[in-house]
Amino acid sequence: MKPETFTESIKAALASQLQAVVLYGSSAAGDYIPGRSDYNLLLLADTWSVANLDAIRAPSAKWQQAGNPAPLCFTPERFRASADVFPMEMLDIVESHRVLHGDDPLRGIEVNPAHLRQQVEFELRSKLLKLRQAYLQLRKPQQELPHLLIDSLSSFQTVCRGALRLFSDSVPTDKLAATRALGTALNSPIDAFESIHTLKAQSVQGLATKQDHRALLARYLEQIETLLDRVNAGE
Repeated sequence: MKPETFTESIKAALASQLQAVVLYGSSAAGDYIPGRSDYNLLLLADTWSVANLDAIRAPSAKWQQAGNPAPLCFTPERFRASADVFPMEMLDIVESHRVLHGDDPLRGIEVNPAHLRQQVEFELRSKLLKLRQAYLQLRKPQQELPHLLIDSLSSFQTVCRGALRLFSDSVPTDKLAATRALGTALNSPIDAFESIHTLKAQSVQGLATKQDHRALLARYLEQIETLLDRVNAGE
């Protein structure tokens, strides 16, 4: 299902209560990979009562069955007030988005750099812990590890792009380019990110016996920790 099709369904369900529909993420940033990436949508409406949530339940179910995450649902006022809580996501949406319906809700949004640094540190720490936990939960590491690495990459690259905003005014919309730029800005290695990106662009079927993914995981964990230390130090 295309975002435009889903938008028409939401417009029919909410009528005049729908204020805006915004496409953001990979498809808006230009690094969408068919079969791997999904579409991300932000919905703004006058209210998100149970009645309105129920009104969009059917189209949302079809949207998710097509492989996309459920849309983010905000009122305009709460969306504008969330810049200090979700600064990294807000900046990404501000920079790479496409309005599918209504007025642009990102116009005039500003983010405090202190709030951004706090969230970047939190996200790196929490995602690092979750990655270690996920590895411990693998029953067949040789077969399952490539998928774990691939599934984790996009979220870490998103945080890397947020971290780059702390050190540079030039932030590529492409996640891999932003990760490379962060590595350059901090003089930190990111070759594990490069290797996993290459793995993601290929089919992982049968690759478990062709590459040493445990060694790749070791480099990945080490490089994430190095980035975290540099961000924490504010260097």
